[in-house]
Amino acid sequence: MSIPIDRDLGRARRRVRRWRMLGVLVAAGMLSGIVGAVPVLASTSITIRSGGCTGGGALFCYSPESAIVATGAKVTWANQSGAPHTATICDTTNCPGAPASTGPEKFAVSINSTNGSTGAFTFTHAGAYYYYCQVHGYANMHAKITVFAAPMLTSVKPSAVARGHTYSETLSGSHFTAGATVHGPSGVTFSKVAVKSPSTITATMTISSAAATGTKKVLTVINPASAGSGRGSCACLTIN
Repeated sequence: MSIPIDRDLGRARRRVRRWRMLGVLVAAGMLSGIVGAVPVLASTSITIRSGGCTGGGALFCYSPESAIVATGAKVTWANQSGAPHTATICDTTNCPGAPASTGPEKFAVSINSTNGSTGAFTFTHAGAYYYYCQVHGYANMHAKITVFAAPMLTSVKPSAVARGHTYSETLSGSHFTAGATVHGPSGVTFSKVAVKSPSTITATMTISSAAATGTKKVLTVINPASAGSGRGSCACLTIN
């Protein structure tokens, strides 16, 4: 009777190993169709401090007062003031004189009084967002977050290349910003990167003779910090 049980245990263990390997492959983008044009999530931190800001309130301060992020970014507020706070989207009633936010996000994040306490919100839509603390009021505490659309990389031409050669590449997608950079796997370098339009980048790509061959090699476009440092990747390069 022990033999069937052992066989069942063996099959179960093999299934577990297969599922673990599947998870590794998915994470690495090695399964066909798993990795396409995807934004790479980023994050930023805003510290809450006691004392007034240059222009963001008289009693407490969101630091930085004006943050820049990309869509998909998680913004975390970290309390170092010893008092409770919120980070709440402004409205005309509670933020007299504040500019109107240009994005559709609505948020009201609570941060408790213990130093080191945090609250977070992930922005999925571009726009300028003006916010304040409901506990202390707009005059005492307010700030701004500008959210840029993260780049999306959808294709590269030529997409099939050989080791030891240099190519003139055209990368296509959306939300590319002047100053963007392009990155590839080990042995793949880019130079003369030029953002021709929000949907087109041209660059010189050099493949070293030591670069690993294979399909679905990941390329990444990173917008400059002035546009939120957003990233977009595509598993769209084959090295022969």
